[in-house]
Amino acid sequence: MGYKLSQKGIELMNKQRREKRWSKYDNDLLDAANVSRSSLQRFWGVVNGGVSEDMFITICQAAGLDDVLNRWDELAEEINRDSTYPNELTIDNMNIVGTADNELAFCSTVPELSSQTHSVFSEQKFALRIDFQVNLTQEKKDLTEYILKGFEKNLLDSYIDLSINSNSITASETFQYDCDITISGVVPSDKESKVNKLIKELKHHTGLNDEDIQCQVP
Repeated sequence: MGYKLSQKGIELMNKQRREKRWSKYDNDLLDAANVSRSSLQRFWGVVNGGVSEDMFITICQAAGLDDVLNRWDELAEEINRDSTYPNELTIDNMNIVGTADNELAFCSTVPELSSQTHSVFSEQKFALRIDFQVNLTQEKKDLTEYILKGFEKNLLDSYIDLSINSNSITASETFQYDCDITISGVVPSDKESKVNKLIKELKHHTGLNDEDIQCQVP
């Protein structure tokens, strides 16, 4: 079994790293915990697999989260490290394909689903998670914040966060804000088209990569 941060754990971990002015994958955090970036991605739940209990505790303590064992149920979420569920749709088992209206769409390569083409989410509700780090100008940051409001309106049980890791200074056209962006929630079938368009806009304005997008049947 492996472990990743729970939703509450994510909130507490974000609070700790912001106090230290660390990004989610800050080199200081990597050094303090003596882990790789890929391990941190599993710890955050950005990629599947999770981390061991010992590594989970080490990363939490490196960020300043203490008394981890006594807060285990609050901080950690257990996942099966060895199983790939047939209904789990991630960028690893999907190919991007074009559609008539140029919306973002995927053709699943999972055997059980390969006979049909899906938009990002099919007729069912799908859980969406996007987690990435990017440098943005003031203009791009403002546009991104506007797009994030769209996700908040169209996702159920949404958690939307844009964290700025760089020091706050007078806005300028050239200054690059070091930002962490997290989007999670459930996509109802009737909001699929709108969420597709929001993802497309986010990719256009931030350079969001496909590997930072995950979706699965909740």
